[in-house]
Amino acid sequence: MIFNNPNQVNQDLPAKGRIVAIDVGTKRIGLALSDESRFIATPKLVIARKSNQQDFEKIKKFIEENLVVAIVIGRPINMEGQITEMTKFSERFAEKFDEFLQKKFPIFLFEERLTSFEAKNIDASELSRKKGDFVDDIAASFILQHFLDSLSL
Repeated sequence: MIFNNPNQVNQDLPAKGRIVAIDVGTKRIGLALSDESRFIATPKLVIARKSNQQDFEKIKKFIEENLVVAIVIGRPINMEGQITEMTKFSERFAEKFDEFLQKKFPIFLFEERLTSFEAKNIDASELSRKKGDFVDDIAASFILQHFLDSLSL
């Protein structure tokens, strides 16, 4: 089931368990994972896009291996708060992924602004991995960290 309203999070989120965040792009998908206590989001995986079927299989495997109980998918909107083509792309991805999954998870579409920009800034820093590596998993960790922080508000 897909939730677009942030007010539904606390009532539909399982009380315990890890959460995965997905940063959906047209070329790559970034995954990040929370710890059991849901305090920290960690970048985990970048998937080069192939087809929805192949991408969904990889994400499903990651979810099963990490005992995930909920999914957060970044919902990109522009700085004026308006829907863009990438917003629609992300929403379609969420709908198709929800249909693909046999075991149903709550899927939360969570507003993301500037997460790719923030991730690229980290990538450019001295502390980053090799320069030029993809930052989609870092962007996913920003989405997830913002989501986790919103739970404690």
